[in-house]
Amino acid sequence: NITHQLCLSYSNVGALQTQLTPRHQSVKENRFMARNRLVKAGLFLSDVTKDDFSDLDIVRTDNRPIITEINSEKEYEEYISQNTDSRLTVVKFYASWCKSCAKFGVRYKKLAKEHGDCFDPTGAITKEGNMRFAQVEFGDNLKLCRSLGIKRLPYVYIYRGDEGLLCDFACGPKKFPVLIDKVNEYLGMSQEEIDFFRVFNEGNNLSKEIAPILQKEHLDLKLEQLKLAGEELERKRKVQNV
Repeated sequence: NITHQLCLSYSNVGALQTQLTPRHQSVKENRFMARNRLVKAGLFLSDVTKDDFSDLDIVRTDNRPIITEINSEKEYEEYISQNTDSRLTVVKFYASWCKSCAKFGVRYKKLAKEHGDCFDPTGAITKEGNMRFAQVEFGDNLKLCRSLGIKRLPYVYIYRGDEGLLCDFACGPKKFPVLIDKVNEYLGMSQEEIDFFRVFNEGNNLSKEIAPILQKEHLDLKLEQLKLAGEELERKRKVQNV
């Protein structure tokens, strides 16, 4: 039947593409022979009409994950605030020129396909996931990235519903398992555990911010003590000389 013949035609073309080139034939001869075979295959396929495929049940399986592209501070704020169903939200920060970002992006897409919403070629939603995924291009959003303190790429932010930001960290391709562990950890947490973890992270971030200040204050105190001690020694030396 037509389906069997069509498959045979495609197999002939595939065989042509993988056929080894005889050494005694010139490049010009090989190109001529290849072109003739492809032309014959094309003529055969040109005789096939849509009606020949009317009895075939074609199933689309190329589902794609939804990864929202954010292009401004306003879009970023709106996207984060739209998370009203307490799903985890992961935002990837990347640069188009960054090779590490490209490698990271391949695995990020797989993660989004596993946990996020997916759609088919017609645009219909085929799966509702338990997470949302987005991405921000660094070069096109310098102001936003600087306001978030992003200095290394790729970088990820993880949010959840009303709890807001849960964590953020630089995540190169080799550290992608860290992101997976974080995702699995948060997905398995109760609401109370999420609240505690968020407060704990906020405390850690605060301690990182005030540590340099405390160190400076401690150093200033030591310098002041040394200054007073030096003045006291100088006073005693003058008294002894008198």
